[in-house]
Amino acid sequence: MPFVKNFLLAATACGALAACNAGTVSVGAGGSGGGVAVSGNVGSPAASVSRYVASNSMVVLGAGYGHFEVQQRAGKGGSDYWCAAGEYVIEALGQRPGTRIYLEKPFGPSNLTSAKSIGFTFAPDASFKAMADGVNSGLTMSMKTVGSNWSAEHSRSQCSNLIYNGFF
Repeated sequence: MPFVKNFLLAATACGALAACNAGTVSVGAGGSGGGVAVSGNVGSPAASVSRYVASNSMVVLGAGYGHFEVQQRAGKGGSDYWCAAGEYVIEALGQRPGTRIYLEKPFGPSNLTSAKSIGFTFAPDASFKAMADGVNSGLTMSMKTVGSNWSAEHSRSQCSNLIYNGFF
């Protein structure tokens, strides 16, 4: 049943965009159930962006190697954004669970769409990493503190669905 659900999500994800010329649709079939990745052109033909729908229905847009945005969704909080970021890095990009994810751009206008988003990276440059090393991420998953960082697995563990909680 997860395949059918994810296939329908892929079709919906592409259909929700005004100009989505999907070349490929990938459905994660790993032990976690995975999400849905749709690659294609979003918006203008010149703007090639990868699109991933996380298991918590948050949309992640890839913005070049190591940089991506999680789009705003009403009623979602910081842990939901970090969940989508962690799942995207591990499931869609194949990075190791111990990979650090850094909040690069606080909640605000997107660089990729007209929506609001949070910008993340797992490939910071040396100066950004040095700045982030001095940031205390505390106990909450911030949507505002640039440099906040968590491992991809810790971020993904924030996903509050039955698949991640071990019921399936």
